[in-house]
Amino acid sequence: MPSPTSLSIKTSSVLRLIKEEASYRKETIQQKATVERLEKEGADEKRYLNRLS
Repeated sequence: MPSPTSLSIKTSSVLRLIKEEASYRKETIQQKATVERLEKEGADEKRYLNRLS
């Protein structure tokens, strides 16, 4: 198997970064939805943090 070229390495890096960005955007949307839901329920920060631990 030939060693990867500089172009293929760079292309793979860019594709990985694109996937990472999509993942971060998805996570941001989920977190915003969670915050909106908690604000609508009137939850306070202390109660929410206790629920996570």
